[in-house]
Amino acid sequence: MFKQGLKVLESVINEDDETVEAWYLLAFCLFKLKKYTTAEECCKNVQQLAVKFKVVNPELEAGTLEIYEGIKKELAKQGSDPEKM
Repeated sequence: MFKQGLKVLESVINEDDETVEAWYLLAFCLFKLKKYTTAEECCKNVQQLAVKFKVVNPELEAGTLEIYEGIKKELAKQGSDPEKM
């Protein structure tokens, strides 16, 4: 179902690219689909938009951090350095 979710979320973001929750869900889908570099970019968008719109959501922040940590872990397994991406 993640591939179908990915299509829906991409269309949501194409309509409004400032939806923090859509970027978070897109990062999650991409992580589950093992598209780590793109998921990391989405996490960065979540953080930037949260600052821009002064979104205070501890659950969203914790979830984004969890995805980012998972990305770093997976890339380390693959021998990639996430800090260089």
